[in-house]
Amino acid sequence: MKASIRKVIIGFNRKESDRLIQELGTAGILQIDRWDTAGIEAPAPVYSDLENTIASMLGSIEAAVAELTPDAARPSVPGAGAEGEPVIFSRDIEADRAAVETIRREMDELHELRQKYAAEQDELRERLSDARRIAALVGDPGHLKKMTLCQHAFGTLLKEINSPAGGIEDGFYLRQAGRFVLGICPAGKKDGLVALLRGYGFEEKEELLDSTAVSPRRLDEWKAHVELTKKDLDMKEEDLRGRMKDMISTLDSLHETYTRLGSAIEAKKGFLRTADTEFISGWIDFDDRAAIVAALTRVCGTRFFLHIFSEEEMRGLRVPGPVRLRNRWFFRAFEMIVKNAGIPESKELDPTPVATIAYLLMFGVMFGDVGQGLVLSATGLIMKAIARRKKLRGFFRDAGTILIAGGLSAALFGVLYGSVFSNEHLIPPLWFHPMEHIMDLFFAAIMMGASFISIGLLMNIFNLYKSGDYFETIFGIHGILGFIVYTGSLFLAVRYATAGTPPAALELLFILGLPICLFLFRNIPGHLFPGRKKLFPHGVFEYAVESIVELIEMFSGFLGNSISFIRAGAFALSHAGLSIAVYTLAGIVSPTLSAASLSIIVIGNIFIILLEGLVCGIQSMRLEYYEFFSKFFRGNGVEFTPFSFKRKQAVAKGVA
Repeated sequence: MKASIRKVIIGFNRKESDRLIQELGTAGILQIDRWDTAGIEAPAPVYSDLENTIASMLGSIEAAVAELTPDAARPSVPGAGAEGEPVIFSRDIEADRAAVETIRREMDELHELRQKYAAEQDELRERLSDARRIAALVGDPGHLKKMTLCQHAFGTLLKEINSPAGGIEDGFYLRQAGRFVLGICPAGKKDGLVALLRGYGFEEKEELLDSTAVSPRRLDEWKAHVELTKKDLDMKEEDLRGRMKDMISTLDSLHETYTRLGSAIEAKKGFLRTADTEFISGWIDFDDRAAIVAALTRVCGTRFFLHIFSEEEMRGLRVPGPVRLRNRWFFRAFEMIVKNAGIPESKELDPTPVATIAYLLMFGVMFGDVGQGLVLSATGLIMKAIARRKKLRGFFRDAGTILIAGGLSAALFGVLYGSVFSNEHLIPPLWFHPMEHIMDLFFAAIMMGASFISIGLLMNIFNLYKSGDYFETIFGIHGILGFIVYTGSLFLAVRYATAGTPPAALELLFILGLPICLFLFRNIPGHLFPGRKKLFPHGVFEYAVESIVELIEMFSGFLGNSISFIRAGAFALSHAGLSIAVYTLAGIVSPTLSAASLSIIVIGNIFIILLEGLVCGIQSMRLEYYEFFSKFFRGNGVEFTPFSFKRKQAVAKGVA
């Protein structure tokens, strides 16, 4: 069923505009429309400067959050935009901007400090590594200074020396450790040694051979310095994490406030203004009429105008109103199946209850098994429990309900089929085993589909009548004539298939002949309907061809739609076939029940639940949309979306 959505006009003093939009955004009960101001001379509200400021603020806030937590999801922290805040239009924007800039400045300082400590730590580690290389290369530097017959050259190289002579190059002895090199040469030959080394990018670093630079004591001091630097850095990072929570809390609060402010500005742009008064055009759920009066009274006292359209006035509107589906708790979960196909128009029937029953019946027929169905229901219960504990709404909660209901439907048909965890010998079937009565199963599936198609045609007739399209109501393919042709043909075919009674000539005349003739010549009586001015708008020939093609389409469409439901029986056979395969494989492994055969049965059932559960769910939805919904559902409606800060906050938290 659908809620009664009514058009509403509200008038109030311009001085109360800011407070009223705050109240309406908090209440979340009014969908605001924009006035058609063509030909109306009224002062237009100008918010471009404020909108630019809001966009700039939100950009700065989101940039700050992105820099604070580049790779992590920020926590959700309730902030200054919480319900009950007086008026969001009274914000001190400059003060808020200064607060954001202060946070960004402090954040930059902390980020620079972290980089500084990281760089210092890397430098100390490099120096420690160099000292170890020098110590390994030189040993005691004092020995080098005591040499009299030889000289040395010490420094760094840009590339490695690959000497095939084991360290002897052009009569010089060379040793290399990383980027450091030590060369030994006879006295007086140092210039030649240095010239050789310069070919490898040599730079002399004699000062590094100071004994204090590479002594064990000096090495220990550097190690200790590295450890102290690490501890200091850890403390700074811990301090940063603590400050980040406060920063994010402030930024989240400001983001929420300015998101609300932006949505309020967008809503106010739809107001109609005069010198002293503003008017709102919108929609409300008729059940919320007391709430809208209370909200207006809290802000305006008795100084407001409110007109809620009556049902008669609603029928006279040129533009259809938005739609809010309102079903009982069980059917509410299945609304998402309907919404996936679209929103029913305001004058359309809500198909949710019928769609729910159709989906569950089709799923049960395909996936009939007591044990596997109860497993699906248990999974649905777990999903709903998790959704309740984690305060998840929407998909997880509704999907849990659908799993519970689908599992119970499968369990019910499992009783009818006599199947428990793919075993068809534990309980006797109340109906039949699918594999033993294939034609009966197909016949039942087609009859189920024909019932849904017939219901869909009746719903379409009602929708056409409610929308005022009386010609299509009577003469349309999915109108009264189409319904008579389909149900009449179905009756004759079923009677012949079950009782062997062929249709009589008089039956064919009244059930098929007369409706077909009326359909072919429908423009003649249809000319009397309002809005149909010409008898043959595009000529007699085109009308004749069009009518014959539509007649063929009617019969082929109805036949194809009906036969398509055989797939429900086919998937029931597929499910039964997989079950037989599982137990056959278990019997091959071990004729008696053993650990190996039991493992195969368990794994096989899990496989069937996952695979067939998914496939049967998809096929049930496919039959629902293409064979059932196609008979009556247009889905061109607009969902009722009241102006609400809660909705905007949820969107903001998903973006920032």
